[in-house]
Amino acid sequence: MGATIRPAGPGTAIGRYMVVASRSHDDALARAADGSDVLLATGAVDAIGVEARALATLEGRAPAARVLELGEDPVAGGWLALSPPPAGSIAFATWLEDAAASEIFALLDALLDVVAALEDAHLDVNPRIEDYWVHVADGAHRPSLWLQRARGASVLSGRERIDARAVVEELGPTLAYRALAVIPPTLLHAVLPCRESAAQGTTLEAVRRDLARARATLGAPNPARVRCAGLSDIGLLRERNEDAVSVAHEKDRAVLVVCDGISASYRADLAAKIATATIAELLATANGSAMGDSVAEAIRDAHVAICTEHHSLGGEPLGTTAVAALRVGTRLAVGWVGDSRAYWIDAHGPARLLTRDHSWLNDVLATGLASIDEALQSPYAHALTRCLGPLEGGDPSTQAEPDAIELELTGPGTLILCSDGLWNYYPSPEDVAGLCALAGPRPTAETLARALVNGALARGGQDNVTVAVLIVE
Repeated sequence: MGATIRPAGPGTAIGRYMVVASRSHDDALARAADGSDVLLATGAVDAIGVEARALATLEGRAPAARVLELGEDPVAGGWLALSPPPAGSIAFATWLEDAAASEIFALLDALLDVVAALEDAHLDVNPRIEDYWVHVADGAHRPSLWLQRARGASVLSGRERIDARAVVEELGPTLAYRALAVIPPTLLHAVLPCRESAAQGTTLEAVRRDLARARATLGAPNPARVRCAGLSDIGLLRERNEDAVSVAHEKDRAVLVVCDGISASYRADLAAKIATATIAELLATANGSAMGDSVAEAIRDAHVAICTEHHSLGGEPLGTTAVAALRVGTRLAVGWVGDSRAYWIDAHGPARLLTRDHSWLNDVLATGLASIDEALQSPYAHALTRCLGPLEGGDPSTQAEPDAIELELTGPGTLILCSDGLWNYYPSPEDVAGLCALAGPRPTAETLARALVNGALARGGQDNVTVAVLIVE
């Protein structure tokens, strides 16, 4: 006795129940003699007993499965027959695809209420994503969380607390992908492993505070960000956001700027802010002629401004990348220095990368002296060959020469400027276009920006991630 029952295939009899289909290694869908459906949870006798106790604790306090029967198999171990989800319930992961952000926050609050009830009873629990269902009761205005299993239940000792962070982090990856364009990035900071959450702690109170902070950033859709929007996030592991973004849009004119401060420099965040503000200000009054020259000149002026600040700080090095776009009517100009990028996602054609990184990797590939595989082996593979500021020479007279292009917009599409915090995870134009597609049909620029940032966070968020989005119709 006490061994765990392993996956029970269809036709296996456990107690008075017949297995219909295996769901995982420790539970299965089954049917009673009267034709009713149950979930059979299997495991070591002691563990199954504690799970039954945990579900009994939740009865009347939170929607959860009822224990219909508790039994022991003389050969394999213990089992629980559990009531199925209420009629009309759907799996949590499926429900997320059409959920509103406010509903997601409400269900996370309900989950923490479950954690609180179990902690009061000195019990711990570690459900998996498939254990959560969502049910809308007749007459209810909001859906409710329904717990299928109290999987991994154990007894807390002394002053031991539930790791509430681990409970919500179990849902984090699914939240990130299924609600990509709906939730604010701050919610992902609360439900994905990150530097901030590690510092905040794992208690129920700490997680509630994090969710409250994330909810406060939700806000209502901004009409001014339907066609043009920018968003910058610190990422999950960095201590400081060293990116900067600026967007401005009026009728058929737009200016977008993204800068990524170089971490090896002093006050990389300051360099990015100076460059962004300088470029945005100069392009605000640029006319529709010689647009490529205007963008390039604005980037050169940003280099001068950073060098001037460098001298005022006593010679401390400052450095940043920059990518900027100016749209006037059907004309678009893009200029850049470094490896911040611009993509064009054509509404009726292929996606394109408009920029070419100023990097050692691209330079050595251009010479033909090394293959892509050989070049990627080098410690210099991601080193920049151009940037703005004193890292590019230390003197305003030593210009960081930008590249610039002009093109005619012949149809609708989406322009995306971004730092490498995004494209390191989605490097190809097709990757970026695929991520945009997850935002649904006819998304706003604000929704696209959120989806792009959340996509980077979902894949690890190891760097600051910043995007500027312009939808052209």
